[in-house]
Amino acid sequence: MKLRARRGLDTALALFLASPVLLVSIVLHVLPGTPERLVHHALLPIIGFLGLGLLGFGFYLCLKLEKFPLFIGFSILCTVAGILLAGFLSLRLHREFFSALIQYILAFPFLFLAYIRRRAGKGFSTASLRSLSIVGIVIAAFYAQWILMMGYAIATRAEPRPIQSLLYNSYNIILAVALALLSRSIEMGTWKRLIITEEGLTWDDKDLEPILGQKKMSMLRAFALAPERILHCPELQRIIHKEGEEAGSCAECAERETKATLCQRYRATYNSLLDIKRTLEFLGIGTITSPENKRRILTEGWKLLLFEDVRLQSRDLKPLE
Repeated sequence: MKLRARRGLDTALALFLASPVLLVSIVLHVLPGTPERLVHHALLPIIGFLGLGLLGFGFYLCLKLEKFPLFIGFSILCTVAGILLAGFLSLRLHREFFSALIQYILAFPFLFLAYIRRRAGKGFSTASLRSLSIVGIVIAAFYAQWILMMGYAIATRAEPRPIQSLLYNSYNIILAVALALLSRSIEMGTWKRLIITEEGLTWDDKDLEPILGQKKMSMLRAFALAPERILHCPELQRIIHKEGEEAGSCAECAERETKATLCQRYRATYNSLLDIKRTLEFLGIGTITSPENKRRILTEGWKLLLFEDVRLQSRDLKPLE
């Protein structure tokens, strides 16, 4: 089923990228106002479907290629073929085909990003993937700006072909949005995920309990679920001493302004947090921070800070704010 779905998606994507010539041909065939210098209108759909079939087959093969050099060469060849076809038709038949030429220019960056996304960024560094994601979003943004300019021209009646422009821009909007979403998905693929489950936490699909132990795992999970990921000494005490001895309260020490380090319970909590911090930093997950003013540790507590490329998610993979 997955293979069949993937083939269907590849076919739909290839036909979508190859369809600008067909779109222009249908527009010229159906809408009035076509110059007499055009060939007979009945030939326009035939030309469009021939271009769709040939370019669609080429783009489909691009999506199936595994070796990167071969993919680059063939995808550039198919993109150039689409540009040359649209340019030839615009010079010999009608200038409307220049719209298809512009649309084919985006075929290569779309194919390139789709190739990277499908292979989960293998062969590329995290920095390279993020840079490519930014480039894709920038291209989509510039293309969206062009769409807005065309929309403004239509709204102010400066565009003499409003219906044709609306049809072309409908395709352009889908292409720009798809390119932006594809670029965004590549960036999201570089994220590392700390996932909360009912029992604990997983990191890269590995349970952290064998590394941290049950109590430290409970402490870390409590940090992940706490508001602003901040916990105070009494809250951590209740986790550590939930079995057997009661946790006690820090209120008396805070009122007397007693040094927290004089409390045996505090020292045990601090040592556990220090072990968690070292493990998080070693695994590249994050760290545990304390207030700059150490005397405020009882009132301000400790905070879990995740590294920039780490996202905290629930079991159903929904991000937690």
